[in-house]
Amino acid sequence: MYRCALILPLLAGLGCAANSRSRGDAASPFAVVYAEYTVPIALGTALPGKVGGWDEGVSLKKWVQGWTHKPEPNDSDDVLVNFGLHPLSGSETHLLARSRGWTFTQAFAFDAFSSVSWEYVFENVYERPSRIDLMVTAPLGALLGELRYQMKEADVLPWLVDPLGERGRPFVELHGDTFLVGLERRF
Repeated sequence: MYRCALILPLLAGLGCAANSRSRGDAASPFAVVYAEYTVPIALGTALPGKVGGWDEGVSLKKWVQGWTHKPEPNDSDDVLVNFGLHPLSGSETHLLARSRGWTFTQAFAFDAFSSVSWEYVFENVYERPSRIDLMVTAPLGALLGELRYQMKEADVLPWLVDPLGERGRPFVELHGDTFLVGLERRF
């Protein structure tokens, strides 16, 4: 049953990807998010035990188990991380999509797609997906992100709402054979 629920955010994300492509965005939000998601995984591999609390190495067996078993009800993150930093991360994803002209619904679908992608594709090599992360990051992140977007549009404390602005956002650029990834701003 839970595997069927994963299909919805993935399909919604694919729809958003097609929409992003048709608009000709310089850096698709998908490319930005995937570039961001590779940074903690690479750091976790390079510095075991120091990033994400991942003491063990990457495991294909764990990755497969993440897809074949139910998500863990809880993870090892504390309350501040689960209910503070994860929604803040989701709000960054939402703000990224909204700043590219996406509607609230499209941005929310992108939030859900990004959260499921992080839990099942990226972080899954270290630990099984977390139900609390799946239930908190995208919904609370979308609400916080929409609030930040509306405040930015109304020019209310823009330095607080989006302190680095578009110039500070991570970037992904393809120049011939070169693949450049900007600084990672995920929480």
